[in-house]
Amino acid sequence: MSLPSAQTIKSATRGMRGGGFYDKNSGPQSNSISHILPWLEEAVADLPDAEHVRVADFGCAEGRNSLRAMGFIVDNLRRKHSGPVSIVESDVPSNDYTAILNAIAHRSAPPFTDPHVFGGVVSGSMYDQLLPPASTHLAMSFNAIAYMSRRPAERIKDHIIPGGIPSPSGKGKVTAKEFEICAKQARLDLEQFFEARAFELVKGGKLLVQCFARSTKFGEYPAPTNTLNEALIELVEAGKIPRDTYEKFYRASYLRDQAELLAPVTTGGKFSHLFHVDRFETYNVDVPAVVQFKRDNNTSEYAHQLANFVRAYTESDLYDALATTDHSTQLVEDVYMRIEEIIYQSPKHYEFQFHCHAILLTYLGDQGR
Repeated sequence: MSLPSAQTIKSATRGMRGGGFYDKNSGPQSNSISHILPWLEEAVADLPDAEHVRVADFGCAEGRNSLRAMGFIVDNLRRKHSGPVSIVESDVPSNDYTAILNAIAHRSAPPFTDPHVFGGVVSGSMYDQLLPPASTHLAMSFNAIAYMSRRPAERIKDHIIPGGIPSPSGKGKVTAKEFEICAKQARLDLEQFFEARAFELVKGGKLLVQCFARSTKFGEYPAPTNTLNEALIELVEAGKIPRDTYEKFYRASYLRDQAELLAPVTTGGKFSHLFHVDRFETYNVDVPAVVQFKRDNNTSEYAHQLANFVRAYTESDLYDALATTDHSTQLVEDVYMRIEEIIYQSPKHYEFQFHCHAILLTYLGDQGR
């Protein structure tokens, strides 16, 4: 491999809603990370010795879930390493870093309550090299790898999710051609991600990647984001949103299957000589709102929680998409109110589970560069 060219901003999303909203409404993401915390314990125990350890998270969002993982890592590091630790939190430039910066500045929460832990923010695209060569001992990315670096198609005509997970309403579809265009971009993005991390990691360093999954292991599942598609279609049919605006507002995200995630780093893959696969698992985790609903059968609260879950990761991009539409602010509110109504009317259609893939890799060194 040759050194990558200078960074350019590659992102098809503005990121998550800020102001603490994403942190408050990301319980499923938190559970998906909790499931693989033991992997991080093993990874830390196997890290090469160093005077100064650097840990990076690519796609940190507002930081609650990321900082919890970082605190767990530092606690385990202290069993073998008493020296300084650098924590790098990274996301797109438009991300809300306020909570992270406050935690760093005021040492108000782990891992920064440890006086020998130092933090910083690096904004940019995770598909670029963002850190110096051979400088990072442990790199992570939770869920963020699902978001593509660019919008590979100008439009998707009948659905906002390239994966086209079937909707209970039957509305919306993705053609085979549209799906393949997005699958190709997802393949290129994953290769860029692995290449960038290969430059940043030290020999023997660890890379943990977890992402939303497409898997036959657990079958199809109802996707809350389908409610956004249904609400938008209704507004298109009512003449409140132009059809052209709807078609251009597809979610530039992609759910990989097991083979797609493993392909670049297993036998015959482009980077199989650079990484060793330590662990791989496809798993699902409970969604807190679903667990609560099964316990108390409170449909109103359930619909409200799931609508906020969808809003947390879609609202910023929806505002951009509707910016030139008349009464855009009210339209956004109408969309999420309608999502809540859709879930309230058919709550059992959205008792979903959070399907995930996770892969833990060891960087083998600079072979082949």
